[in-house]
Amino acid sequence: MTEKDYFENKEKIIALKDKKITDLKREVLELKEKLYESEHLKTKFLSIISNELKNPVSAVSAISRSAVDKKSISLEKLEEIFLTIEKETKRFSLQLDNILSASSIEAGENSFYVSFFDAGEVMENVFDFYSDEIKEKGLEYKKDIDTNSFLYGDREKIKLLFKNFIDNCIKFSDKQISIELKSFSKSLKASFFNDGREIEFSSQKRLFERFNPLSSELSRNYSGIGLGLCVCASIVEMHKGEISFCSGENNGTLFEIELPLDNKDDISKQREKDFDESFIIL
Repeated sequence: MTEKDYFENKEKIIALKDKKITDLKREVLELKEKLYESEHLKTKFLSIISNELKNPVSAVSAISRSAVDKKSISLEKLEEIFLTIEKETKRFSLQLDNILSASSIEAGENSFYVSFFDAGEVMENVFDFYSDEIKEKGLEYKKDIDTNSFLYGDREKIKLLFKNFIDNCIKFSDKQISIELKSFSKSLKASFFNDGREIEFSSQKRLFERFNPLSSELSRNYSGIGLGLCVCASIVEMHKGEISFCSGENNGTLFEIELPLDNKDDISKQREKDFDESFIIL
């Protein structure tokens, strides 16, 4: 080996080591950023749930105490108190379901119970569950739900999916909502419309992310921990379906979901994979 070859070889070795060092530095920086993001999300998550889960509990406690402290109370006032307690309890339950689902999804524990069930019946039950709130808010509604709309999937997760969308419809609507579920030869299609304010374009891009940020004004006016749509998107993905939406000024917001009816083999494969890894029940 000549002196020239020797130094050229040394230069190549040094260049290779420099590249490895550069790659390691980049990986360390990426890991640092991920840890920072994880810690930031954890802090944000704890801050949000400490408020959002505390609020309905505090509201129920205060209302119950005021009722107990009064020596006499009218039946009308008592009914109002019970309706408020029911509404806050529903809110707490939905928030908790979303937190548990989001946690299992984040941990990669997406196991689910599958069966052949009537999705139309599930949606009817969820709609009835929220009927008092629709009446209390004085909303006009259109409901077109096909019964005998059978689907192969996780009944409880589909129920949570419907709960989130109907809850959002009621929460964000001004005067009217529309809920539809139609069964076709190869798919099941559901739509949820409310006539409230549009979702700003800047928020639309991140709508299905965790803690999805709506406009500051909407965030002040409506409660929520920003997990509902993220959980819904995951449930739809687990069932090999698709989710889309459109929102415009003076046109309200429409969410549409399509779930395939011939997804039994795909879900069965996913279920077998999850059984090998872990199994939980939400």
